[in-house]
Amino acid sequence: LSPDHLNALCTLSCFGASIEISVIKILEEGLELQLQKSFDAAVSEGFLDKTNRNYKFSHDRIQEAAYSRIDQDERRILHSQYGLILCNHAIKHKTDDAMLFTAVDQINRAGPSVVLTSVHGSMMAQSNLQTGLKAMDMSDFISARKLFEFGISF
Repeated sequence: LSPDHLNALCTLSCFGASIEISVIKILEEGLELQLQKSFDAAVSEGFLDKTNRNYKFSHDRIQEAAYSRIDQDERRILHSQYGLILCNHAIKHKTDDAMLFTAVDQINRAGPSVVLTSVHGSMMAQSNLQTGLKAMDMSDFISARKLFEFGISF
């Protein structure tokens, strides 16, 4: 695979085993990259599988290998960047709760060490609060508690 295709696999690996195509489109816009072309190349090489709604790694070891290519500090920066792109989109377009949960998951994977300003930290804490309240509305109290704890850490 080309370096661009490998970088795209690393991007996907930050989301775990799979990523929805709707999330990819938002990331492509926010990052100004063409991820789907790289993902399609990876599908033809057997690294990814594609369904109508998502791309997923064809084996968990491929995801692990792609994720391990990213330095720890860079991982935090990437998770923060992806989370903020998705969070801004979710707020701006009032998307479904799944997008907000995905965004906040990325923010929390980045952790409070990437916070540069109090405004940034406040935004991350607020995102966790909103998502935690939505989790409570769905009677997912364990997730809500974790989200509130993450929010406090920011």
